[in-house]
Amino acid sequence: MTEAEKGDTKELAERIRLLEEQFELRDLVLSIISHDLKSPVSSIVGLLRLLLKSKSDNLTARQVEIIETLERSATAHMELVENIIELSRLLRGKIHLSPSLVDPAGLIAEITRRYEPLARDKNIDLVCERSDTVKVHVDIKMITRALGRIVTNSIWFTKPGGSVKMTAESVGSGHVAFVVVDTGVGIEQNRLKDIFDLNHRYFTLGTAEEKGTGFGLYLARANVALNGGELHIESGIGEGTTVRMVFPAHEQKVNTSDGVR
Repeated sequence: MTEAEKGDTKELAERIRLLEEQFELRDLVLSIISHDLKSPVSSIVGLLRLLLKSKSDNLTARQVEIIETLERSATAHMELVENIIELSRLLRGKIHLSPSLVDPAGLIAEITRRYEPLARDKNIDLVCERSDTVKVHVDIKMITRALGRIVTNSIWFTKPGGSVKMTAESVGSGHVAFVVVDTGVGIEQNRLKDIFDLNHRYFTLGTAEEKGTGFGLYLARANVALNGGELHIESGIGEGTTVRMVFPAHEQKVNTSDGVR
């Protein structure tokens, strides 16, 4: 190697080192800011929810309406902070899996329980249909967040009187699918092709003017991929949306009852 080539190699190595330092500093700042924001926002959400649950006679209908608006806004900000934290961990490779055997039917029943109040507030029918499936070997916390994001999106973009249906079913050769089908407004095809691209984030208000972060589906697919699965979306304007999370199945079969709501 000539002296000129050695010089070029040394310069390239120095540039790479500086870039790595910049990335580490960016991720550190992002992580610190996110965590510092999460605590006060969580406290605000908690206090507002406590006020709403107290049902004090001292609050007028207008005051209750204002508190509800503040609670929704604060909850959206908390979701943004949590998404930023998770995105930061994902980009830094700091997400660690804790896989275990998970009963798909039990998981969608739990998601139904958690998100039924959100659906009820919009007069949306949240349905859980369970069938005989086999277990999957996944990080339950991560997959619960992914499925929760998908269900939240479905509720946001479905009009009152509509429905969101979840199923867990065996598909193909040795796979299990979590399927979420809504009767919502649907997604335009030109937006659907870029829906997982962070460089093409869209901020569309929900049918009740809910505002998302633009990270939800990206993080959901990342969560699914880290657990060895795939996420697929089918949609069209006025046709609703179907989202499938597909994972390799475990051998043990789980027996459940049908038609659970």
